[in-house]
Formats: sequence, structure tokens, C-alpha cells
Amino acid sequence: MMISTQMSYRNSQNAISSARAKADEQMLKNADMKKFLNPGDDPLGAAQSINTAQEFSVNKAYQDNRTAAKQQLQEQETVMTTVIDSITALRTKIVQAGNATYSDDDRAVLATELQGIRDSLLANANAKDANGQYLFSGLAGNAQPYDEEGAFKILPPLNEARTVQVESSREVATSIVGDKFFSAEAKDGSGKVDLFETLKNLIDTLNTPVADDPAAMDNLNAVVGESNRNMQSVFDNATSTRAALGARFNEIESLDGAGAQQSLRIAKKLSDIEDLDPVQGISQLQSYQLAVQVSAMSYQILQSIASEFLKS
Repeated sequence: MMISTQMSYRNSQNAISSARAKADEQMLKNADMKKFLNPGDDPLGAAQSINTAQEFSVNKAYQDNRTAAKQQLQEQETVMTTVIDSITALRTKIVQAGNATYSDDDRAVLATELQGIRDSLLANANAKDANGQYLFSGLAGNAQPYDEEGAFKILPPLNEARTVQVESSREVATSIVGDKFFSAEAKDGSGKVDLFETLKNLIDTLNTPVADDPAAMDNLNAVVGESNRNMQSVFDNATSTRAALGARFNEIESLDGAGAQQSLRIAKKLSDIEDLDPVQGISQLQSYQLAVQVSAMSYQILQSIASEFLKS
């Protein structure tokens, strides 16, 4: 009888301890509003939680990439717009250069104005982004793309656009390489024309006196005509390149919208896996607390019976 009674005591005490442990654990779950606190509580749920959290992290990484890509595109677009405005001003100046009433001094003044615009354009060509990377240097972000003479210095294979992974299956170019923007194919198919080379040739020609020199005047007219055609090619290429860059920005904006919806979906999925329903949590806690009370009452009854047995 004594052995049986001791075993009953131990079983009752174990039942009380177990019920209290479950109640305490449930109180912690209720406080955190989580279905499980440790992977061992729900191995399957924990595995699903890890997988879903990784999915959320990957989606967030793409969102961050898109934010960075949009910033880079906006920075480049701002400089490109400034350049296009300067090219527009240049085209007006080039028309003036062909004015037959201009004297050598007038053309020299115009050449000085063109030199100022060229210097400004060269500064734009060597502009940097917020991270200190040259905007137009392609993959060689730390290398200045243009020298003082206006020559493009980035060699293959680094003369390619920088790209950013904005989605699992989509990579977007976030930069325009200088020789793709400040140069263009000639309208007559005669090859590539360069903005800075064209300006240098025109400025040198305008600084060359032509008074009483028919051959020099013929050369001036030829250079002005060629400069006009070249600048038209560069302008058309620059505006179409900026438009393509804008289309990329719009595509990323669209992907952002889809990414935001994806984030909401993943967040809900993770919440369904991890988050505890308050009503369910309270109900479960009450059930464990009741089990503690029942176990304690059973222990008390067992003690009472054992006490009466010893008295008899």
C-alpha cells in the first residue's frame, strides 16, 4: 500500500508540475502573441516560418535594389536633361556661327561662349552620383570617363552599363555609358560623331580669321554645316536615350507595386504561421489553469485518503 501511495503522490505532483509548465508557457505565448516560442514546440510550423521569413527577406532585398536603381536613374536623368538643354543652346549658337555678317571678332566671341558650354558639358560628362561613382563610366565606377580633351577613356570590357537585379528574372541597366550618350551615329551613315570632338573642331575654326580669305570662309561654312548635322545626331540620340531611361524607371515603378503586394501576401502568410489568435490563446491558458487546479485537488484528495488510512 505504501509503495502504491508514494507512486500516486509522485504521479499527482508530476501532473501538477506539467500542467503548471504548460500554463506558464502559454502565458508567454499569449504575451508574445505567438503560436510557438521554440522550434521544438512546432517543428513543422518553425520550418514554414523560416522558409517564409527567407522569402520575405529576398523580396525586401529586391525592393531595396529597386529603390537604389530608381535613385541612380533619377540622378542620371537629371544630368542628361541638363546636357540636352545645353545641346539645344549649342544648336542655336551653331546657326549663329554661320551668319555671313559676323566679323572675325564676332566669331571669336562666339567661340568663347561655345568653349564655356563645352566646359560645362565636360563637367556633366564627369559627374558623380550620391555614392561618389561616375555616372557615365559604365562598370568602371571609380574611373573618370573623360579627360580634359573630351576623350572617352573607359575601355572594354568596362564600357558597359551598370545593372541591378530588380526581380528574380529581371535585371535593369541603371546607367548610360558616356560614349553611348555624348556620341551618336551620323545621319548620313558615315560613322560615329562625337559631341566634344565636334565642338573642339568648331571652336578652333571660329578662332581662325577668315577675312579676305575665300578658302578659309569655305572651310568655315563646311565646318558649321558639319557641326550642325553632328549636333542634330547627338541631340536625337540623347533625347531617345533619356526616353529609354525613363521607360526603365517606369518599369521599376510597376515592379515596385507588384513587390508591395507580394510583401503583404508574405507578411500575411507569416502571420498565419506564427501569430496566435487571442481568443484561442486565452482559451488554451484557461484549459491549462483548470488542469493545474484539477491536479492540485486530486493531490489533496489523495493526501486526505492516505491520512484517513493511517489513522485506521
